[in-house]
Amino acid sequence: VRGIKGENRKESSLVRQILWKLELVYRKDGFFYQTWVVRTNGAGQPDIVGVYKGRFVAIEVKNAKGRLSEEQIIFLNKLKQNGAVVGVARSFEQAIDIVRKIDNEN
Repeated sequence: VRGIKGENRKESSLVRQILWKLELVYRKDGFFYQTWVVRTNGAGQPDIVGVYKGRFVAIEVKNAKGRLSEEQIIFLNKLKQNGAVVGVARSFEQAIDIVRKIDNEN
């Protein structure tokens, strides 16, 4: 996809591109969806969540200049401590690397 690594690319657009590709690649063994957060009670939730081969996956999408908020760090750490596979992706390739952690466990 043209521009997916661009520094000024909006994160919302990047989320949609990554999600679309994840759904294509992993539709047989899992599913992924974009979370929609109401700002008052959902601070820190990852942009994309799903299940792959029975494991919960959480992906926070950031553009080249994006940084995790304190709430996002806390939320992702809680998920990881409870067995989720988590990560930050700035491209589709990085999102795939996060999901592939599950394949590398076996």
